[in-house]
Amino acid sequence: MIGLSIPGMSHYIASKMGIIGFMRGLANDVADDVITATAVLLRLTNTLATAPQSEEQKRATWGTGDQAAGRTS
Repeated sequence: MIGLSIPGMSHYIASKMGIIGFMRGLANDVADDVITATAVLLRLTNTLATAPQSEEQKRATWGTGDQAAGRTS
């Protein structure tokens, strides 16, 4: 997602990056207690902001979810 130029998606990308940043910080905070922190952000979430994109655009930009999960057809 970083570096993508998708008009009107800055808030969506910023929120996903915020989750990633939070999880990295949390992981550092709890590492000494042997606790693992994980976030799963596999693919684009269907929202009003993403609705105008065609399915082809969504797949080309964000993948299918199966790719992110390591699954292949």
